[in-house]
Amino acid sequence: MTKSFGFVTALVLGSTTLVGCGIASHSATPAPASQSPSVAGTRKTSSPSSGTTHSSTSTSTAPTTVSHSSGGNSGALALVREWAQAALKGQAVGIPYGDQKSYDSLAKLWGLRAGNGVNGITYVTYSAHNAVVGFNEGDQLADVRSYNPNLHQITLADIESVMGQPQSVSHSTGSVIYTYDRGSYRLLWVFSKSASGQVSTTVNHADVQWPQGMVAPMGTNPPGNGASNAQDIALISQKGYGVTSTTPNASVKTASGAMLTSWIGTAKKSQDGYNHYVFFFLNGKYLGTDTTQPSLEITRTQPAGIGSIAVTYPVYQKNNSFADPTGVPVTITYHWNGTHLLPNKPYPQQFR
Repeated sequence: MTKSFGFVTALVLGSTTLVGCGIASHSATPAPASQSPSVAGTRKTSSPSSGTTHSSTSTSTAPTTVSHSSGGNSGALALVREWAQAALKGQAVGIPYGDQKSYDSLAKLWGLRAGNGVNGITYVTYSAHNAVVGFNEGDQLADVRSYNPNLHQITLADIESVMGQPQSVSHSTGSVIYTYDRGSYRLLWVFSKSASGQVSTTVNHADVQWPQGMVAPMGTNPPGNGASNAQDIALISQKGYGVTSTTPNASVKTASGAMLTSWIGTAKKSQDGYNHYVFFFLNGKYLGTDTTQPSLEITRTQPAGIGSIAVTYPVYQKNNSFADPTGVPVTITYHWNGTHLLPNKPYPQQFR
């Protein structure tokens, strides 16, 4: 792969100037964006693993007709009990921070990773920890999933022996999901399903969700005006980029009371989910992008005070794969001073 970078000192867009520098070119073809994310893979994708998001499944309250092997494995039964208890607290076994906790806390422990948004939830894969976590627009964890191999010993009979009949059974492409209500949370046991409809005899992964945080994200970002958002999205689309949400990634008020918004856009022609810009708008007026050339990846944007939005960029060290940047992420704050949008530091050197 050729890594080429160029520094840019200023970008003039109409009467607005953004200062920074950007990646000049990227050439790589990791897994296509249409694939489902997997902790065994090396690339983030556009939807959570195994189709456990309920909006894409059909649900029934009757038990599935698929036959599973009988329970009785003492280790499996103990593991089901451990998960049942953890889920009451919104926790997934093996993941240190559970639902309603800040994603920042987990990121400080496991490292900041880029993710993709689905229905207002950003999903991040941690392959080394056999985990996928989802957080809402308020940075609160709302969906924590474990793919730990020890789950593969658990059968449906083991689950029902400990927890009884599920509240619902959902069928989606590639999976069958048994859902149990656990106080304010719900525990999902996910079994994989082949193209012919054959369901695995043991659990593929377990998923603890916080329904309130998923349906109504507790974000602090103002949602903006629906019509204005649609216009922003249309303009971004005209420039060859797409967004993953109908609301901005971050919004703040300026000193004058105007609304500064930012959207993370991914190139439509990208086959691997890379090639990102941050698009800035002020009261619906397009200001420009964060850099003159797209970044390989942008981790997140978030409010950083009056008239300020912080953008976090991953940093790649020599020989890092696209999926696993190991450098310390760099956060640049872009501030609207009334006439210009200015960064507080230079764009990071991506490869070191």
